[in-house]
Amino acid sequence: MKFAEGRIIKRVDPNPILKNTPKPENGYNAIQQQYVTDSANFKTMTCYGWGLTNAKFKAGIEDEVNTLLVGDYTVEEFMKNLDKVIDVAK
Repeated sequence: MKFAEGRIIKRVDPNPILKNTPKPENGYNAIQQQYVTDSANFKTMTCYGWGLTNAKFKAGIEDEVNTLLVGDYTVEEFMKNLDKVIDVAK
């Protein structure tokens, strides 16, 4: 908890999970303040590790998302290819 509080105080890193959130030394910028305001209304929040440990899945999802974002195929094609990525990663 102290680590999370320190990130807020020193790094101005909003954390809506904490019940008693300390104020950052240098204040929030406009985007951070909007996040703090919006997150007060969240009903649930998911916490999980952001690192993907399956290298095949990680490489596949990165490739597929990149192709989708540059407009090389439709969302339907993306989902079909993503199913293949999942099968390869199993």
